[in-house]
Amino acid sequence: MESKSKHNRLFFFLITLFFTCMSIQAEELVLHLKKGGLVTFALDKKPVLTFVNDTLVVKSEILNYSVSINDIEKYDIKDISTDQKRLKNEAETPDIYNGHVVFNNLAEGCHVYVYDITGKLLYVNAADQSGRIDVNLTFLPHGIYIIKSPVVSIKINR
Repeated sequence: MESKSKHNRLFFFLITLFFTCMSIQAEELVLHLKKGGLVTFALDKKPVLTFVNDTLVVKSEILNYSVSINDIEKYDIKDISTDQKRLKNEAETPDIYNGHVVFNNLAEGCHVYVYDITGKLLYVNAADQSGRIDVNLTFLPHGIYIIKSPVVSIKINR
């Protein structure tokens, strides 16, 4: 009986996800984990979601991730314009110094993405309550990186 209930929840999850993605121009699937933290999947990278027993497995061009469905608190689907709507004002050009790229005047929670030159997503950072993001590149090896905010994309040679 327990197994049938889990299969029903998985089926409902997949159907809800499918119809939500179809009804909006979805950009990201965000999993909120019970232990805290978020896991974000860019839908333009065409992730494949499968279930193996009680584990959600997500595979895409840039990421392989698995998590027990019992560890997922909830999920969100962000549409293309979510970050754009959340901007307080048009963000200014970021300040670049000593391996840091600092964005100001973003809305709280706006995302900034860091990619390597091959287009691989390295990490995502979110603006704090003051609308500030300090993207620290000092831990990355020297090379070329693309940093994308909702209003500007820049290429950095570090």
